[in-house]
Amino acid sequence: SNTASSNSSSTSTDWADLIPTFLQHGYEASLGLKDLTANPLLMVGRSYNPPPLRQHLLEILMEEGGVPATFFGRDATLACYACARTTSTVVDIGYSGTTVTPVYEGYVEQKGIRRSPIGSLAM
Repeated sequence: SNTASSNSSSTSTDWADLIPTFLQHGYEASLGLKDLTANPLLMVGRSYNPPPLRQHLLEILMEEGGVPATFFGRDATLACYACARTTSTVVDIGYSGTTVTPVYEGYVEQKGIRRSPIGSLAM
């Protein structure tokens, strides 16, 4: 059991170590920018991601990546804004699952989120 726990912690450390590298590549390759410290960042995340995960990611972005400011937008809320709405039910059908998220006045109703493991993979 010690091996399993050490593997899972090394896996989380591995992705955490890669975030600054991915961020630097995105800024340089896509935007042509060299300096991360001069540009804020908009991150889009799943509506059901827990706050501790977002907090950990924010710490990595600011401490290791040098990002001066970050806004975490939830995918369902931003999908509503893209359609000029603030209240809606967002249905996200992906490859490995489906998520239904209620959004009221620009805020995700956490208790109303429903997830199913059935997605286009099941077709």
